[in-house]
Amino acid sequence: KQWYQRRVRELRVNWLAKECENFYSKFVQQLNNDSNYIDLRFAVEEANYQLMTFKKKSFLNWIVNKINSKVLTSTRELFIRRYLDDFSSLSSAKFELCLSIVRSDLRVLVEALIAYLREHNDQIVQTLQNSNQLFEHVSIDFFKRHVDLSRQFLHAVCSARIRSDGNDIDFIISKLRSLISIELPFDSSRRHIGNDGEELGDLFFTVDNGDPIAANTIILCLNSPVIKDLVTDLHQNTLEADDFSRDAVDCFIETCYTGKLDTVTIGTFKDVYKMSHAFKVDWLKKKCELFFSNFLDIKFNQSCDYADFQFAVDQALYQQDILKEDSFLKLVINTTNSNILPHKRVKFIQQYFGDFVMLTTAKIDVCISLLRSDVHLILESLIHHLQGPNVKGLDKHTRYLLNKVDLALCFRKKPALQEILFGALRDLTDVDREDFRLILDLFSKLSQSTVNS
Repeated sequence: KQWYQRRVRELRVNWLAKECENFYSKFVQQLNNDSNYIDLRFAVEEANYQLMTFKKKSFLNWIVNKINSKVLTSTRELFIRRYLDDFSSLSSAKFELCLSIVRSDLRVLVEALIAYLREHNDQIVQTLQNSNQLFEHVSIDFFKRHVDLSRQFLHAVCSARIRSDGNDIDFIISKLRSLISIELPFDSSRRHIGNDGEELGDLFFTVDNGDPIAANTIILCLNSPVIKDLVTDLHQNTLEADDFSRDAVDCFIETCYTGKLDTVTIGTFKDVYKMSHAFKVDWLKKKCELFFSNFLDIKFNQSCDYADFQFAVDQALYQQDILKEDSFLKLVINTTNSNILPHKRVKFIQQYFGDFVMLTTAKIDVCISLLRSDVHLILESLIHHLQGPNVKGLDKHTRYLLNKVDLALCFRKKPALQEILFGALRDLTDVDREDFRLILDLFSKLSQSTVNS
């Protein structure tokens, strides 16, 4: 029929062309809710042919009006989904025709696209590229109004099999961000897209013990700009995670999937927090900080044990040393001094201070802040260290502590310490010029303080 109609047009047999149009019009008028797919497809294809070949819209107008007035919405939707059976080879004319049929009900087309992505998850890039016409009509507001479709579309894309091609991944992520305006974190947990390496994607974290941990490339790239750059710019599909525990890496991946920090423990917290910082997952870093704050509120009370205290102080010192931030440290100091009894606090500090040789300046600072007026306890540990059989001179921690601690306060609290300290200093056998000057300065300051008092 198409060939005959074209020949009729070319030979300008106008009366026969008119008869063909009349035949089509009568055929369309007979369409109703009981019409089968073959009849509907014939009518739509002829309208598409007329539009593409002769640039006429009469057939198109007839079929669009008829379908929208006489065919039930459910039947129309089923036809559209079946008609759009191949998004990877979707022509502009075919799509425009479907747009005319569904009119403002774009949901039908989006659902058809999602169904196609799920069934052909190895053709995602080509499908998204050929669906640009749909995306020109589907706005961010559309996906905000249809949250369920937004989530279904995201899951369909994330569960696709993607080549290890940075350009493809970059295209997909850009398309997701422009379409559904993803607000991180979002819930795209493994229960939605499967749990084996093949289904999760082609991004792998190598760890010290065991096989690499598989993760979904799209989900991780959406959450982390660092991982996105590694994958798209450097074309890496394997990331070294030897500095982190296996449980922490798994927790990090799961949290990026679900948007919830449910599986973190005291044992994995430090590494998860480090990964959130290293990979610049800002929302996860904030969740870690909230976890730490809640931990202090719950654990730091009269029944607090040393393990909890040590965990909190270690995390605070790590944040200060590596991230150059002191919010954890301020929380620990304030919570310890307000919620833990003085005698228990002193006991914790003495245990935490431990081996003087293993001290750091940061550890000394936090202990001084926690002890407050009981700072003489640190001085006692120092004296004990100086009296050791192998100590001949001043090490860097001793110098730092002598300069940092308020000796006058210590001696007022426990006067006998003054004679013991300077006796221990006097007995040192390997004191250089700088150390000797330090001791004299301390003695001079202490003497002046006593005179002023």
